[in-house]
Amino acid sequence: MSKIAQIGNVRLIEISPDPEKANCELCGKFAELRPYGENGEKICTDCGKKNSLITRKQIYKTLLGLSEKEALEMAKKAEEEDGPLGGKTP
Repeated sequence: MSKIAQIGNVRLIEISPDPEKANCELCGKFAELRPYGENGEKICTDCGKKNSLITRKQIYKTLLGLSEKEALEMAKKAEEEDGPLGGKTP
């Protein structure tokens, strides 16, 4: 399980060597999960790709400690520059 700690303006993230596997809270698939669902649900990679804007926003909130508004702005910019998660469509 990953742990996050904030010390001053530094965010420390400890990632366990063995990924947390359980059933996705959206589709039920047994997989490695991350808390990137719209309301913090633990979701699988496939569900994360279904709405990459929301997933990116949650990633930025979790890993960078950004506000909802800041994370959404950053996610929109990334979507415009890089396309959706999982690669650009041809």
